[in-house]
Amino acid sequence: MSGVGGMLVNIGPIKLKRGVPLPIDVPDRWPEPGELGEGVEARAPVHVEGTVTNTGKAYYVDARLTTEVGLSCSRCLRSFRYEVNLPFVEEFHRRPKASVEAADAESSPLPWEEDDTAFTGDHIDLWEPVRETIALNLPLKALCHEACPGLCPVCGQDLNMGACACPRSEGDPRLAVLRELLTGLDGVADGPGGDQAAAGEEPLPRPSVPLVDRSRPGRNGKARR
Repeated sequence: MSGVGGMLVNIGPIKLKRGVPLPIDVPDRWPEPGELGEGVEARAPVHVEGTVTNTGKAYYVDARLTTEVGLSCSRCLRSFRYEVNLPFVEEFHRRPKASVEAADAESSPLPWEEDDTAFTGDHIDLWEPVRETIALNLPLKALCHEACPGLCPVCGQDLNMGACACPRSEGDPRLAVLRELLTGLDGVADGPGGDQAAAGEEPLPRPSVPLVDRSRPGRNGKARR
């Protein structure tokens, strides 16, 4: 059974029974377009299964929610199925009677009016906390599969369907000059005489550098150390 609107749980049977879990019995709910986030397609209604317990200070919901959505792969842009199976734990608090009376006299919303877990009467509405739980747990970078190769940057073909005929780039063309420079340095990496040694010839002699005589007197007439 599925419905549109809230997900109301009747807590009347446990109003006077602390510590007794009440099975959650609410209709499945189809999300409205855009409720779960931009570009998220609802493919199945949201189902919540669990219990609600009166703790004396609050109504504690311990449940699991499941649904199925359609997401767009961030690499190949194809739509794919994404299954949602999440724990849902929340506490709902009854609004104080004084706050309810103050709301009737005030035109501006009070802080508790923006609290999705505050309620009056004998029903708590699970929908907004459930919706937020789903939206916050969807992947920021959705992938149809981990090894998705994405699209060809030249022709735009989906590489999941096979390789295209576009030539593969050897790298960023802006770095071509640097690559040529590094290639040229490879030929002189062995220093003077490297080519002759490779060809079996005697390497050129290295110029001799005279050692500095540190025993010579310095400017103050004393020997250098």
